[in-house]
Amino acid sequence: MTEATLANWRTAPINSRLEAALTFMEKLTTNPEGVGVDDIFKLCKAGVTEDAILDVIGICTGFNIIDRVADALDFEIPSIDEFVKGARLLLRLSRNCVKRIIRRTRSLRLRSAQPWALG
Repeated sequence: MTEATLANWRTAPINSRLEAALTFMEKLTTNPEGVGVDDIFKLCKAGVTEDAILDVIGICTGFNIIDRVADALDFEIPSIDEFVKGARLLLRLSRNCVKRIIRRTRSLRLRSAQPWALG
């Protein structure tokens, strides 16, 4: 299945969650200004979890940045092993970043709900 997906994900025997995620990633890559709430709803409808959506956005964005910088600086294409290492790193970093943002947002909400707690 991996080979079929890499060859052409549109015709590969993949589940609806993965298909929705790949469709979203393609749009995020080729038409970022066209991405909106409806695209997130499509992911949710396909059964993609909130954590998975955040992972998809983080990984896609990271790879797009790397790809554009590499093109601009004429870098060589890394091996598949290097890509896998990079994907794992981006996943870990994006999850940590999102967790920090969520904790900070919750903390700010809690403080604003309790004005006497503001120092």
